[in-house]
Amino acid sequence: GRRWTAKRKHELIESRVASTERLVAAIAKRPDRLPVFVSASAIGAYGDRGDDLLDDDSATGIGFPAALCRTWEAAAHKAAASRVVVARFGIVLGRGGGALEPLLRLSKWHLGGVLGGGEQWVSWIHLEDLVAGLLRAIDSLAGTFAFTAPHPVQQRELSRTIAASLDLAVELPAPAFAIKLALGESSS
Repeated sequence: GRRWTAKRKHELIESRVASTERLVAAIAKRPDRLPVFVSASAIGAYGDRGDDLLDDDSATGIGFPAALCRTWEAAAHKAAASRVVVARFGIVLGRGGGALEPLLRLSKWHLGGVLGGGEQWVSWIHLEDLVAGLLRAIDSLAGTFAFTAPHPVQQRELSRTIAASLDLAVELPAPAFAIKLALGESSS
């Protein structure tokens, strides 16, 4: 929810890439290999691909989020572990964690309308499914995986579903130009 200034981009790189590099370096000092190393990433790795159908094997996209994820994931893949899992999280929804609480709050304040045109796809995952997926990753996976529900929804559908769960009408839309003006590059 913040602009990607040069300072903010540096903070994002530091918190994701640099911290992973430090962790991988510490693991390299161990006398034995870890059985598994699981690293979080994000579906931002794919970039904005419109209506393209994507899967775990789809190429990464362009733009800052995709470049950040590529660098972050490359750092993770250097871990001295028998198996490395990179988990590309979708938008996490669930009571008590993830993006649902802020979205519910916005809707309660009548600010949960359709963003932009509402056609943008939202790949999401329920918090409990994410935890189950991570447990499976620890147990048996290796490679890079998108941790999302099988069916993404368009942003307008997500807004309507949240509003309906609160017995509210969908609020006025936030036009794309206003979002871009407020958030700049991070509006992507």
